[in-house]
Amino acid sequence: MQGKLRHVGVMCKNLQESMRFYQQFGFQKMSQRAIMEEWAGKKLKILKLANPAHPAGMIELIEGDWKPHIALTLTEGKMDDLWEKFATKAEVILEFKKVGDLEIFYLRDPAGNFVEVIREK
Repeated sequence: MQGKLRHVGVMCKNLQESMRFYQQFGFQKMSQRAIMEEWAGKKLKILKLANPAHPAGMIELIEGDWKPHIALTLTEGKMDDLWEKFATKAEVILEFKKVGDLEIFYLRDPAGNFVEVIREK
């Protein structure tokens, strides 16, 4: 299995204030408005930033009750195989979920950090 960095989820109290901070480092909004999203029964306000000069990954600013995390895109291998590997272990914190063309689940790394694994169809 292979993966690449998709984004880093950063918690913030004020999206606009956090956006202005990261803009100082060359990050720009990917859309004009933040999106409202419900995840695991929680309402989140999300704004994605990217740096056109260094497109290695995005920053996902999140306002709401969630966890900071890194997101990895599975580039090779099957999501079902990865799910099987972690489904019986305590590391998995959310169910396997399909959202549009995405397959997503969260787990924890050995240090307890949240990792979002995403597969695009």
